[in-house]
Amino acid sequence: MKIEPVSSKCDLQAFINLPYQLYRRDPTWVPPLRSEQRAQFSPQRNPMLRHCEYQLFLAREGDEVVGRISAFIDHLALEHWGQPIGLFGSFECVNDPRVSEGLLASARAWLRAIGCATPASWGRTCAYRPSAARGSSRPATASCF
Repeated sequence: MKIEPVSSKCDLQAFINLPYQLYRRDPTWVPPLRSEQRAQFSPQRNPMLRHCEYQLFLAREGDEVVGRISAFIDHLALEHWGQPIGLFGSFECVNDPRVSEGLLASARAWLRAIGCATPASWGRTCAYRPSAARGSSRPATASCF
């Protein structure tokens, strides 16, 4: 398994497409509009990116994309909080601890390299669906919004 920064339009498309692949058979998943997902990572269409530094990462097993994560700092939030807190989001991966741990470690390393000692998930409200814990074949998910 390799974890690499998103560095091309092709990588960004793979980053955006991953949830559609992971959850395509989940009847409870409501896919967001792809155009909205693309806009989220466009500084021209997402005003938040004007005051953020960010890095997107993809996990690959051979040629297959098996995970993604974003790491970022929001300079306006840092001014408000008064401490170097880095954020992560867009965290999705196959059910494999190596992939999830690798993605989180990559995000954490990038944040530390730019001076953020404390990574946190972006979002005030988190919903957790522990279906896998109840014996369901569907994966457990956590969504922050």
